[in-house]
Amino acid sequence: MLIFPDSSLDYRLLIEERINKKLKEFNENLNKPYKISFSTGLSVYDPVNPASIENLIKTADEKMYKEKKEKNTGRL
Repeated sequence: MLIFPDSSLDYRLLIEERINKKLKEFNENLNKPYKISFSTGLSVYDPVNPASIENLIKTADEKMYKEKKEKNTGRL
């Protein structure tokens, strides 16, 4: 789990690009017959409609597993 305090959705793509770039570099230097990958799930705290940390984690977790399932069925 990664938490980016004081960030907005405007930075989401930039954060994802940086993480993916570092993961690609890692895999290129890994020298193994496999590659490391990950799935992501995003939740955003909205102070106007606050949610508990448990609900934010649950939402992100559900989205992550949905992405993982889509990757495994070849739809993503």
